[in-house]
Amino acid sequence: MLHKRYSLDELDESSGVDLLVLGPQETCLGPHKGSGRPCLGEQIFALAVPKLWNDFYSQQPGAPWGFKRCCFFPAAKTGISLPTKQEKMKGLLSCCGLVSMLLLSISAQAETSALPADCTQIRTQSPQSPSGLYDLQPVGVNNRLKVFCEMRSAEGWIVIQKRTGGLLPFNRRWAEYRFGFGSLAYDHWLGLEKVYLLTKDETKKWTLRVDLWDTEGNTAYAEYRNFRLGDEQTSYKLQVGKYRGTAGDAIRGISPDMDENGFGFSTLDRDNDGCSPCLFYDILVEECIMLQGGGWWYSKCGSASLNGDWYSSGDHTSWSSGLRWTTWKTPKTSSFKATRMMIRPE
Repeated sequence: MLHKRYSLDELDESSGVDLLVLGPQETCLGPHKGSGRPCLGEQIFALAVPKLWNDFYSQQPGAPWGFKRCCFFPAAKTGISLPTKQEKMKGLLSCCGLVSMLLLSISAQAETSALPADCTQIRTQSPQSPSGLYDLQPVGVNNRLKVFCEMRSAEGWIVIQKRTGGLLPFNRRWAEYRFGFGSLAYDHWLGLEKVYLLTKDETKKWTLRVDLWDTEGNTAYAEYRNFRLGDEQTSYKLQVGKYRGTAGDAIRGISPDMDENGFGFSTLDRDNDGCSPCLFYDILVEECIMLQGGGWWYSKCGSASLNGDWYSSGDHTSWSSGLRWTTWKTPKTSSFKATRMMIRPE
């Protein structure tokens, strides 16, 4: 193997190296021709023509780009006539163009593969990373996903829903809830499809956290382990595991027939709420969405609904209106001032 570093000016008769061959050769030419020995391979650009590529990847320890069929061979031992300097320069520049394209392609692939899979990975790798917008790429997903990461002392959370006021309406159709809406840095819905892509890897478990703020300045939270969404064919069916927190387990509801766990998502134009119809006291309900608004995993209208109409303090209109988490506070007394839903890997 060649161990001398060559500059472009040294590539002449005295160097013993005259051509860089980029082609389908299975073994080296020159002194190893026919020997079955491999070509120069991985270290070709670290060991040769450094001047030409000094400004490109000068910090690379080698060239692990799989050039296992590239060879330098000494003219003196092959009997091949030496090319002129002009021919040599033309050939090297041609190689440079080819290699540049390959390196840019590989660099792009490396950048893609280097993207973090979740916000906790960002927090672990860079403990000083602030809350903000980041690109993620979960395992098995081809496209990058832009999310807002809420950074905590030991982990990072992906925000999937945030509401702080009534400027952004949440009465939306299926397509909008599927792909998401709003501004990621402010009030928004990340999108059912994105949450499914984030959580579809069954070897990775997730925790869902719900934060609630009422109009009097009180706060509460609910966390669910083993959170996951099904794909669109299941209507993004909700799955949650064990609960802990201070807000109560509203997803499973105040009664067994209101358990939202295992239900698909409902919107203005897609009904998966299990009512056919539902009877609440003296009220007959065909679709929960018409009563509570927004979009949610309604189960006979359920005990939780954070995507309904937002109301200021004392302005909610009925027992079912507003942002609801009835195991903490009922809509009869108030609608929440703000809500946030986040997920992180366990």
